Amino acid sequence: MIVRQAELDFLTFYDAALQAIRDVVDMPNQRAALLLRLIHQNQGQLSHRKREQFPELTDGEIERIEAGIRTAASVSPRQAPGKPRAWPWD
Repeated sequence: MIVRQAELDFLTFYDAALQAIRDVVDMPNQRAALLLRLIHQNQGQLSHRKREQFPELTDGEIERIEAGIRTAASVSPRQAPGKPRAWPWD
């Protein structure tokens, strides 16, 4: 089986993004994965409509999570940290 670099990059992003969520709040893995998917599907922001699914999170926590996910998306194993790149879903 051949694993493509894009798949490895996405898995690296996904792991880092989940860690960014865990750095802000303690929640079950399934909820964290759902939160990541919703933010991922909306280009890095949790929509107001989907926000209702996470009443336990404050606006500040959501903003910190979104920022952490953006940071995870901006770092690739093949480039220097701090140099922006496209989102992994572009």
